[in-house]
Amino acid sequence: MDIDPTLSVAFTIEANPGSYALLLGAGVSYGAVPTAWKILSTLVEQLAVAQGVTTSDPMAWYQTTYGRPPNYSEVLAGLSPSPAGRVGLLRPFFEGSPATGDGVEIEAPQPTEGHYAIARLMKAGFVKVVLTTNFDRLLEQALASIGVAPTILSTPSAMAGALPLHQQSACIIKVHGDYLEPSFLNTGDELSSYDGEVSNKIDRVLDDYGLIVCGWSATWDVALRHELEAHNPRRYANCWVEPSAPSEAGARLIQLRDATLVTKTSSDFFTGLEQSIVSIRNANKPHPLSISVAVANAKRFIAADDHIKLHDSLARSFADAVSQITKDSLAANAVNSWIGAIDLVDSAMALSMAFVATVSQWGGPKEDDFWKSRLMEMSFQPPVGNTDLWNLAYYPATLVLYTAGVGMLLANKMVELELLLRRNIQIQTSDKPGPLNSELSAKRSLSCLGTEKESSQHVYDVVAPIFREQLLVSDESVRAAFDRLELLMMLIAFDCQANSELDVRFASTGIIRRFGSFYVGAALPVSELERLRVDGIHPWIALGLFGGNSDRFEELLTRFNGTFSTSAMYPGKY
Repeated sequence: MDIDPTLSVAFTIEANPGSYALLLGAGVSYGAVPTAWKILSTLVEQLAVAQGVTTSDPMAWYQTTYGRPPNYSEVLAGLSPSPAGRVGLLRPFFEGSPATGDGVEIEAPQPTEGHYAIARLMKAGFVKVVLTTNFDRLLEQALASIGVAPTILSTPSAMAGALPLHQQSACIIKVHGDYLEPSFLNTGDELSSYDGEVSNKIDRVLDDYGLIVCGWSATWDVALRHELEAHNPRRYANCWVEPSAPSEAGARLIQLRDATLVTKTSSDFFTGLEQSIVSIRNANKPHPLSISVAVANAKRFIAADDHIKLHDSLARSFADAVSQITKDSLAANAVNSWIGAIDLVDSAMALSMAFVATVSQWGGPKEDDFWKSRLMEMSFQPPVGNTDLWNLAYYPATLVLYTAGVGMLLANKMVELELLLRRNIQIQTSDKPGPLNSELSAKRSLSCLGTEKESSQHVYDVVAPIFREQLLVSDESVRAAFDRLELLMMLIAFDCQANSELDVRFASTGIIRRFGSFYVGAALPVSELERLRVDGIHPWIALGLFGGNSDRFEELLTRFNGTFSTSAMYPGKY
């Protein structure tokens, strides 16, 4: 049976995120920036005009004048012998230029669908390293549009001083440089050999990663062709993408590297690859029917007061999750990408979270004790690996806490929730205990994502569907409950910080998420609760939260508003 080679590559990448590097040539930018032939014809026309010649066929004029067909490298070197001069000469082709006196306007190039698909694969951690002969910035533009700031290595000095590739989350290695740097390589002589640092970086990629070659003919880049001939470990199968028959040089490399030839355009290949990887990953998640059955069983056991079956079902789901989430499995899945390790936890915890969501919303104190005991067990994690990996070991408990928090808020079990968030656990690196709202915050357990906005958003994206799809809670209600949970966690953290007997290391500011440093709805839970005051008494104080101490609570709320300037951002609401 012949399997689509794109699908074969997708299975390998999904199972081993970050294991493949890309080698991108001019074909990836085809249609977005001018081809070398288009640039050549334009430059020859400029050369003719500079010599006072007006011609309808600049290429024929060149051959007649110089006795040979125009050559890109030769013409470019003739017009501007120095690399510095070529920056200004080529800039309009990569940035666009306004209409000139003759009315000619060069539009600014835009990334292709292929660029955007590659950017999404890099953001998700499936691809971490890109080698490219292109000196345009279309891939950088595509990455910037989805909030990714890659490491760009485009000069020998940058490559010499860079972090090791395995420590890079998104790295673009521009082996011919960047068009805005005078040192970029563009003529035949310049492409015949590389600086030692550039060569070393290319060798490292070819030795350590599988390779997907796309849009590169191999004809003109002599030095790069020699690198691929010399370094061929075959750790992973090679894939070569061309929309038509490969060049003679490309065909030799395909045979030498035993690469699979895929006849597709770059945009078709990378969009298809992305879709295949996402489909494979979704297929590996617990079947929705299993989660639906867990929710239905939990509801039935609660209604029948069948505590034994509820306890045993919940216990089995937690035991199964714990067996999948070991320090070794986390470390193994985090080797190439944190996303792999996070996905492992999300998948393993899905059934347990379904039980916790159902019980926390519909159960009573006895039923809640079943998942609370498991939560406390998961809240102790011995040190392992680096800081981010150790923090990630707390992520299963974080999912339980946030799931339970949303369920308890929906059930209006506010006092019980506050007691849970204030419960202290021993900190192994401190002589003081810390509250759960700090030790299990998204800020702590997903520190590997870099920002709390990303961490909080990811937890929301995992928790919210359980309530929407399985417990039929409206999206607005789930969002409001999650926001209020984060607000409550922050206010309790402020309160706990005043206690010198506690170590509050990871006070959550997770309410700051979604769009920028303070998303437009961040103050919404504050303003909604303000409108529920009766005779000036805040509803949370009326329910008995914060010991019913209105003065202390108002002080905390003022501190929150002052910290994030919510009163200034939402005048008239407080």
